[in-house]
Amino acid sequence: MITTKHLLTAAVALGAACLAPASFAAMTWGFQQPGVCSQNSSNANNYGNSWACGGGNPALTVSGYSVGTSSGSTFATAFVDDNGGYGFGVKSRTEGLTVTSPQHAMDNNTGTDVMLLSFSSSVILRQLTLGYFSNDSDITLLRYTGSTNPLAAGDLTGLRVGELITNGWSLVGNYNDIGKTTTNVNAAGASSSWWLLAAYNSTLAGSSASANGKTADSLSDYVKVLSVVADAVTPPTTGRVSEPGSLALAGMALLGVFATRRRPGKAA
Repeated sequence: MITTKHLLTAAVALGAACLAPASFAAMTWGFQQPGVCSQNSSNANNYGNSWACGGGNPALTVSGYSVGTSSGSTFATAFVDDNGGYGFGVKSRTEGLTVTSPQHAMDNNTGTDVMLLSFSSSVILRQLTLGYFSNDSDITLLRYTGSTNPLAAGDLTGLRVGELITNGWSLVGNYNDIGKTTTNVNAAGASSSWWLLAAYNSTLAGSSASANGKTADSLSDYVKVLSVVADAVTPPTTGRVSEPGSLALAGMALLGVFATRRRPGKAA
């Protein structure tokens, strides 16, 4: 016999299952041309340029920065260079816009280049793929965990490498000698709207240079980033109640109807 208790248990289970955070399929953002990324018109083809890249929702904007080798050097806006099927590289102001291979890649020769991935909402970064490397391919990955928008006051400019960690950026990991094989990153499943990919930097790398069974070294790293894969933390906005949410409400309504019908009437 189905009792109120049975229906209550079923409704609670249905509501919990349907209202729990949904799992969203991984999405890929590719940096190869043609047609995948478009350079934003603001400051196009110059230092401080940025690219809007398709392939997923939330939206992704890619920009670049670079810092010199001296202890007092601070980050300055750099040029994100489209290298077609090889992906994005970074040209620093020291290197110049006309620099050729391999310095047109994101590198740590005469400074450190970084690539900023700005998503319109929080994501869990899962994988990255290089489309090119020369000499070596060690990568340092950070995410922003601060309480304010890191781009609200001057981007990263004016910060030294060692000041990133004290200004809201957290080390996610080092990934050494990854070549052009798709590499899993962020094993802990951490999330953020802002991520920094850097040619390996010992100041950012933490206490150990060992990672993924390999060891970072003093060789210069020259890489171009071809794509990243991430999971959205929140669902895309659709303007309507999701199907799981509707099912949960229906289950609760059904319980209410049954409870009303079972309630004893008042005495005359």
